Amino acid sequence: MMLTAVIALSLLALLGRAGKTAGIDRLLKTRTTTKRTLSFVRQGIRWYELIPSMPGQRTELLMHLFQLLISTDPFLKEFF
Repeated sequence: MMLTAVIALSLLALLGRAGKTAGIDRLLKTRTTTKRTLSFVRQGIRWYELIPSMPGQRTELLMHLFQLLISTDPFLKEFF
C-alpha cells in the first residue's frame, strides 16, 4: 500500500514538473509573484483534474513532457 502511494505522489510531482517545463504553470499561479507558490505535487493534482477540459495542444504538450520525465526518472524507470 505504501509503495502505491509513493508511486502516485511521484507521478503527480512529475506531472507538475511537466507543467513547469511546458511553461503553463503560470496559469495556476494565484499571485503575481515570480517564484513558485504551489508544490509540484499540488500542481500535478491540478493538472490531473484539468486534463479532461484542457485544449488538445496543451494536453499533448503536457503528456509529451510527462512521458519524457518518466523515461528519465531513475525511480520510475524501474516500474514503467
